[in-house]
Amino acid sequence: MRRWNSSFDPAGGDDDARGLLARAMSPPHFPIEPEGLVGDWRFASATGPLTAEIVLAPVAHKGGTTFGIRVELDGTSFAYLPDHALGNAPADLRESAESLAAGADLLLHDGQFLRVRT
Repeated sequence: MRRWNSSFDPAGGDDDARGLLARAMSPPHFPIEPEGLVGDWRFASATGPLTAEIVLAPVAHKGGTTFGIRVELDGTSFAYLPDHALGNAPADLRESAESLAAGADLLLHDGQFLRVRT
C-alpha cells in the first residue's frame, strides 16, 4: 500500500468548481451538464491550498492486478475500487481492498465478478 500527501493550490489554475466539472462532462464524453446530475449537489471553489492524503493499493482483477484508491481530505474520505474480482481475490488483495473501503464516506465499487445466486 502506498501513501502520500498531495496539495492543490487553486490560485495556480481554474478555481471555478462548476466550470471545471462542466468541462470534464462536456460532449462527446458526457451527455449532460452538472445540473443534470441526480442528487443533492453543491459546487464550491477552493479558497486556498488543499492537502489530501492519497492511498493506492493493489486489488484483484480478472486478468491480474489493478489499483484501488482512497483520498482523505478535511475529515472526509472517498474510495474507488475499480473493475475487480473481490470474490475470487487472494487474502492479501481482499484485505487491501477492504482497507481502502473501510469507513469511506463515499465508495465507488465496481465489483462485477461476484457470484449470482439464483
